[in-house]
Amino acid sequence: MNYLIVAPKYEFTVGLFYAFPIGLASIASVLKKNGDNVECLNTNHYYETMATLLTKIIIEKNIDIVCSGGISPLFYKLKEIFLISKQVKPNIITIAGGGIITSEPKIIMEMMPEIDIGVIGEGEETIVEISTSLKFGYPLSKINGIIYRKNKSIIEKTHERKPIKDIDSLPYPDYNAFELGKYLDMQFQNDIQINNFHENPRFVPIIASRSCPYRCTFCFHPLGNKYRQNSLDYIFVLIEHLINKYNINGIALYDELFLTRNNKDKFIDFCYRIKKYNLQWNAQLRVDSVNEHVLNLARESGCTYISYGLESASDKILKSMKKIITVKQIEKALQLTYYYGLGIRGNFIFGDEEESLETAFETLNWWAKNKRYQISLSFIQAYPGTPLYLNAVKKGIIQNKKDYMRVICPIINLTKMKDKDWEYIKKIANELNYYHNLIPSNILKCFKINEDFNKGSIYSLSLICPHCRQTINYSNMNIPYNLGMANSTRQLVYCKNCKQLFNILPLNIEEKIFKLNTIISNGKSAVYYKNGEDNHILFTLAINLLDNIDYIFYRDISESEIKFIKNLNKKVIYHSDENLFNLNYLVYPIYNYDEKDFGIISKFENQGIKVLKLYFFKRWQTAHYYIDQLIQKQNISEAINLLGYVRAQFFFEPNLENLEGELEYKIGNLQNALKIFFDAQKKWPQHWLSYNNIGVYYFYNGNITDSYKYLSYAKKLSPSNNLIDYHLRLIKRTKIGL
Repeated sequence: MNYLIVAPKYEFTVGLFYAFPIGLASIASVLKKNGDNVECLNTNHYYETMATLLTKIIIEKNIDIVCSGGISPLFYKLKEIFLISKQVKPNIITIAGGGIITSEPKIIMEMMPEIDIGVIGEGEETIVEISTSLKFGYPLSKINGIIYRKNKSIIEKTHERKPIKDIDSLPYPDYNAFELGKYLDMQFQNDIQINNFHENPRFVPIIASRSCPYRCTFCFHPLGNKYRQNSLDYIFVLIEHLINKYNINGIALYDELFLTRNNKDKFIDFCYRIKKYNLQWNAQLRVDSVNEHVLNLARESGCTYISYGLESASDKILKSMKKIITVKQIEKALQLTYYYGLGIRGNFIFGDEEESLETAFETLNWWAKNKRYQISLSFIQAYPGTPLYLNAVKKGIIQNKKDYMRVICPIINLTKMKDKDWEYIKKIANELNYYHNLIPSNILKCFKINEDFNKGSIYSLSLICPHCRQTINYSNMNIPYNLGMANSTRQLVYCKNCKQLFNILPLNIEEKIFKLNTIISNGKSAVYYKNGEDNHILFTLAINLLDNIDYIFYRDISESEIKFIKNLNKKVIYHSDENLFNLNYLVYPIYNYDEKDFGIISKFENQGIKVLKLYFFKRWQTAHYYIDQLIQKQNISEAINLLGYVRAQFFFEPNLENLEGELEYKIGNLQNALKIFFDAQKKWPQHWLSYNNIGVYYFYNGNITDSYKYLSYAKKLSPSNNLIDYHLRLIKRTKIGL
């Protein structure tokens, strides 16, 4: 029988960093060792739709069985894989595995009728037994650790499978089957923090143990609850293979926990043995298992940063979570890690069952005093299978498991707090994490050195680390040009020297803030605040990074937001206040089209105030509409400047390149406009807009024959497009025979 193992698309486009599917690679290995014909498809490396990819390989390779799996948030992506597989070949057998099926087997089988067999827990032994049963017609009921459809309607679950005792007995994951070479070739220095220390990173994830010896209430262990480790010999044979075949220069240990209080000797041996390979590496450790000797040895052996499971700065909450650590241990571990020049990764997560306003602010206050560690703030999600999830079901907080899964396990109030208090904590934590957790670097030099199809502009830059104050050079960085591409203000990067985290601001913000500081240094200035999360990002950046802000104007905001901006120790006034007349400059954030903006800006300008606009567009459509409005208002110079700004932001968007041509046409540069349209048509031959614009150009310049030709082709590419239909009707009204 012919197997196809499919890695779902973990990110929305090709080229973004994703977690390599080691689990699926392990399943491929055991099936091949069993003598089965196995094809693997890593959809993360292909632009084609899932339907196109699956249809082609299922038909060409005559696939009999499709396998995939993952965690609960992949619900819809996995469902798509199995649904398309059944549509292509109705009698195909589908097998699902991973945390999604292990945590709620019956529920998932009911929600995904496309799944024939579900593997519960570790899959290596189970999949081989399934293969044997399918090959020889043995009953599936004899296989432990599965759930399956009996007679296509009845769902049967078999006995639990015991964990694999000797994980050294398993073959190594088949990295090649899932195109590890492509995965490595796509890496950039700032894709993810593990890559920051090497100009041309080739980092490979490996797993050297299974499960975890601890039972935190928010965790689920899909590979069972028994903690097992590979031998060091097993690990280093794999590492040497990866070095020799793929020329790797770093490894990321994806273990749930690599160092415990009971295996320090093994960890120390690992450090001694890995040193000779000159690899950079990182791992997940516990704060109660590190000391000066361990940290110093880790740093000397190539460790760049350590991930700690911190979770809270309240001893009461740590106890409720069953973390078996204390705030004192957290403080000691972080102080030592920082001192020994190792990077730190950690999170505080709010929302435990015992969480209260008091415990939440206990954590927030600790966080505010220790911002140098760059601890992230987030919220507990009760994933299926976790003790928190089971308690929430028992208490009726989660009333319908299927509805909960359909919305991908949302953040809900599991605490003893009232909903309004819980929402208040969420708001405060989000504001602190995204708007007040900035430790920005100072960029000294920045040069564009290349253009990558997936990642856009590649830069070489020199900057000053805000921690050690050393000048650090990076030469292979795909820095987001703007906030829209970064999707937040927090592009975190590790310093190559001191290994601590800091922020690189998106380049357009870095440029704009520098220019604004220069302009406003000679007069009184203010920042304009209006309601909206995106405006909040720009407003907070301006407050934190501009040196000479005297006032804040605001409109259309709530009392809590007024309280928030008053806490910034700035003078707060309305935009109609008499202090307007003493103002020289107003920094005005713009993140979408709002007709009110034009009136307010005019009001300021009419009083002799220089308005300095700070743009932030998350979507090209918003930018397109805003520029269109500027053109209609005959503000051509601003439209041209803004178009250049957003073209750099959305470099891959054909609609904006065509808009550039439209703008050239409207200001009379006809030949230049036509050239832009043709250039866009060559770049995006399957996009209708270039053909439409070329057709319109020819129409208004009297070339009806070519106009009709290009508009007709645009119609083929976009059959239901009203704009194309309108232009074709214009041609017919000319009454010229075609």
